[in-house]
Amino acid sequence: MQLSAGNCRSKFLSLTPSLALSLFCVGFGGGAIWIALDYPYGTLTSMGPGFVPTAVAAILVFLGLLIGLGFAKDDGAAAHKAADASTEKSEPEARGIERLLGTGRVMLFILGAIVLFGSIVRGLGLAISVFVLVVLVSYARQRVRLMPTLVFAMAVTIAACVLFVTLLGLETPILPRL
Repeated sequence: MQLSAGNCRSKFLSLTPSLALSLFCVGFGGGAIWIALDYPYGTLTSMGPGFVPTAVAAILVFLGLLIGLGFAKDDGAAAHKAADASTEKSEPEARGIERLLGTGRVMLFILGAIVLFGSIVRGLGLAISVFVLVVLVSYARQRVRLMPTLVFAMAVTIAACVLFVTLLGLETPILPRL
C-alpha cells in the first residue's frame, strides 16, 4: 500500500490529550524544580523548605514521562493502524477536540482549586479550604454526584485536620479566626 500525505497523518505530530498532559506535567514539574533550586533541601530527618516541593515536582516529572511513554506506545500503534487503513475516518476529528477540551477542563479545575486553596487557607482555615478544594476538584469530572462528593470532602477534611494539625503539629488554624 502506498502512503500519501492524505492517508498518513501521524499521531506524533498532533496534540492528543495524553501528549498534552505529559508535556504539562514535565514542564510544570521541571519549572517547580528549577524554582526550588534556591531553597535549602535539608535531610530526611530535618527537611528544609526545598525538600518537599522538589520531591513532589520530581514525582510529577516522572509521572509525566510515564504518561509520555504510554502515549508513544499506544498512540504510535494507532498511527500505524491509521496509515494502513483507508482514507475514511472512523472517528470524527470533533471527538479529538472534545477529548482535548476535556483534558483542559481537568487541568483548569485541578490547578484552579489548588491556587484557590493556597490563597484562602490562611484566612478561612484548613477545614474550609480543604473542603472547598475537594469539591472543586471533583468538578473536573464530567458527571459529578453531589452527595458522594460532599461525604468524601468531609472525610478528607477531617483526615487533613487530624493529620496536619494534630499529628504533625502544623500551626495552621483549622477554622477562620474571628
